[in-house]
Amino acid sequence: MKDGDAALSENGIREALSINYTQQVVANEGFSFNTNSQDYIAIDGTIEFPETDLRVQLKSTSQVGCWNNSSFDFRLEPSWIQKWARNTQPVILIMVVLNPNLNWVTIRKSSASLAGRGYWKRVDNVAKETTGGASATITFSKEDLVCRESVEQWRSLVANAYGKEDLK
Repeated sequence: MKDGDAALSENGIREALSINYTQQVVANEGFSFNTNSQDYIAIDGTIEFPETDLRVQLKSTSQVGCWNNSSFDFRLEPSWIQKWARNTQPVILIMVVLNPNLNWVTIRKSSASLAGRGYWKRVDNVAKETTGGASATITFSKEDLVCRESVEQWRSLVANAYGKEDLK
């Protein structure tokens, strides 16, 4: 590496891509995703909705089994579970799965594309059901794919937590 060059580890690259993925998905629907500078409470950032913010934990992987299978399991660490269980509002986990067989990012003159897809699950409720410092496993499937409707589901999830039913 030459002086002035900067390099990210593979984990750092995946983290940056998961942040950018989430920011773009949310921005496409007119909202913003802001990251926390430090992750002390197992929350990487928040999606800002007019009603209130939604807490988000981001994870990413490029494991072949997560890319090729119609569903895959993900282990939740006991320390995350303990932190999420203390939340009084919803927390979602967004898992970005990068295609292990392709370059993760393709850059063109006016656009960039990601060879990956996102999945999501609500995790604060799983955390509250898990006791005694145990880990838990969640299963992601095609029903959990992030799509345009996901953002509206997330908005409803957080609004319902505060007793708001009608978001119009």
